[in-house]
Amino acid sequence: MLKPAAHGMTLVEMMVGLAVISCLLLVGMPSFSSWIQDLQIRGAAESVQSALLLARSEAIRRNRPVRLQLNDADGLVEWEVGCVSVATDCPASIARRSRNEGGRNARMAAGAMVNAASLASPLAAGSGLPASLDFNGLGAVIGTAPGRIEISHAALGSTRRLVLLIGSGGLIRLCNPALARTGSPQGCA
Repeated sequence: MLKPAAHGMTLVEMMVGLAVISCLLLVGMPSFSSWIQDLQIRGAAESVQSALLLARSEAIRRNRPVRLQLNDADGLVEWEVGCVSVATDCPASIARRSRNEGGRNARMAAGAMVNAASLASPLAAGSGLPASLDFNGLGAVIGTAPGRIEISHAALGSTRRLVLLIGSGGLIRLCNPALARTGSPQGCA
């Protein structure tokens, strides 16, 4: 009786396969790293956007002024939504995010939105913080409040950032200042 031929890989074939996989990983690592950094910025920006939308919707729902407080002076993403005038049906704290909940690489800053050209100069992480925004029962911003909130990455600085624009009527828009609005719906200016 003949023995069936052995099936499998030789040591040379396995070494060639490992070399190819290693080369692919080396080429892909920088883009993977920047993808992770982009995800951290996007996650933090969406968290702040959700807080803004929650504060606005709670003000409309309760027909009372509701405040979003951006708490961390170092720029870590930390916020709290609560009623301006505390009552039994309107608590001081409706929702909050601690600086320990997300990654520690995302940094936030708040400032005035003068015009579209002002987006060209990024805000330093932590500038304008702590800050607060109050929404009235119609969802509009009360008083003077930051017109923009920027989220950047601690390692990248302002080279990659996202901006939340807050209109006086209460409209909130998340955009990328590196893109022109005419060329992309995600652009700011």
